[in-house]
Amino acid sequence: MPHGTTCNGELPATMCESYCHTTGHVSSNTADGRGTSSSARRGVHRLHAIAVRPRRRGAQGKGGGAGLPAACVSGEFRAFAAGKSSPVTGWLRALARLAHGECGGPGVGTTGMCFTGNFALTMMLERSMLAPVLCQPSLPPDDPAGLEISADELAAVRGRLDRDGLTALAYRFEGDRFCTAQRFAAYAEALGDPFVGRVLPDNADTPPFFSPYIACPHSVVTVHLIDEAGQPTIAARDEILAFFATRLRDQHEE
Repeated sequence: MPHGTTCNGELPATMCESYCHTTGHVSSNTADGRGTSSSARRGVHRLHAIAVRPRRRGAQGKGGGAGLPAACVSGEFRAFAAGKSSPVTGWLRALARLAHGECGGPGVGTTGMCFTGNFALTMMLERSMLAPVLCQPSLPPDDPAGLEISADELAAVRGRLDRDGLTALAYRFEGDRFCTAQRFAAYAEALGDPFVGRVLPDNADTPPFFSPYIACPHSVVTVHLIDEAGQPTIAARDEILAFFATRLRDQHEE
């Protein structure tokens, strides 16, 4: 699921216990939290927002890409189907709607990463969604230029972005073999100016625990984030936080 659906307000404990975690930090790309920097956690705290991380069945306690094989063949996902949307995105839109109802505020933002990267875009079919961020969207893995969203839903998302004056941020590393330049070009063609794609240089090392699954720079704001001033990944993180702050903050807030 997208890591870090955020909204203003407070989230009831019953909702957290039922199907999500609430955290004050950027949720990691790995289930055990490796790769989440302390500066990222501090950054989300500054937003005064609630972060919701949907639970992935069977994924708790599995790091890196250990849970991907099961997800690829799950009926909730369309991992190898370009031009089709995963059924789970309907549940995620319902979660955003519920979170917004519980939290209040202008709306909801979400960050999709890797396997779930494009889910952030499909969630724009929910009117409470205001700030979609696609980090290294990697589906479908067998079609470098493929988009994991149906043609009619893609057209509906484009229409909403244009009508409401919204944008979709997206990030990838230049040499990422899983989220390619062809895919970003396909997004740009389908969405036009509302698609804001950022390409970062390949200057991050891959940690040993992650390299058996993905050996190239890939996870922009988690595993491959370099927590040092002036680094492109820190600039990306700060841009995402500013994007959320702009879209999700009540106008009367200072």
